[in-house]
Order: sequence, then structure tokens, then C-alpha cells
Amino acid sequence: RNAPTTLMKQLDYGKNYEYAHNEKDAVTGMDCLPSSLTGREYYRPTTRGYEKDISKRLSAWKDLKRQKRDRSEEPPE
Repeated sequence: RNAPTTLMKQLDYGKNYEYAHNEKDAVTGMDCLPSSLTGREYYRPTTRGYEKDISKRLSAWKDLKRQKRDRSEEPPE
């Protein structure tokens, strides 16, 4: 969660929060869903028409998130 108020910041609400709009590509490696929902797919585009393009875009975002998550888990040098 983000921490828009001073109290929330004092309570560490914003700890490790990644604001996507601050990222060059507007994507972070952070998961926003509760752990019980992580990994679920709610939409599976078909290979027809515009859905084919949507499928490519969703796949690219998934790969980008995975790369960012992997980088954030690397130990500092």
C-alpha cells in the first residue's frame, strides 16, 4: 500500500511500496493482489483479432514484471 498520510508513513504502510508512475515503463515488480490471489488469471484472450494483440501485451507485461522482481531479489553488490 502507499502511505498518503504522515501517520500511515509512521506505521510503515508505504514500506517497500513501488510507485509505477515513477518507473520509466510504468511497471513495477511488486504484486498488488493478496497472496491468496497471486498467479490467478482472470482473462485469457483468444488468438483471434485484437485479442491476439492483447495477449502479446499481457505477456510482455508479465515478463517485464518478472524481470523487475528478479532484479529486486538480487543481493546488493
